[in-house]
Amino acid sequence: MPWFAFFYTKTARYQAWVTSIQRPSGQPNINKEEFKSLLIPLPDLGEQEKLVMAMKRALDQARRLRAEAAKEWEDAKTNFERRLLDNKV
Repeated sequence: MPWFAFFYTKTARYQAWVTSIQRPSGQPNINKEEFKSLLIPLPDLGEQEKLVMAMKRALDQARRLRAEAAKEWEDAKTNFERRLLDNKV
């Protein structure tokens, strides 16, 4: 499942593997041979589907919350500016 592999790349385990394998340089990288050594634990397909669904729900919720927070921030800035103008500071 592509989504399972994608979400695996967001784990601390994957990040630790990247840190341990990448070559430091001007732009750190990992070549295809090194990527071939990556072992992704694969639960059965049903479990992968459950994990992916849970991650997608969490991702959707995080996006909604970020959008709500961004709107609150913009509203607060607008209110701040309006109050400054009302007080002619």
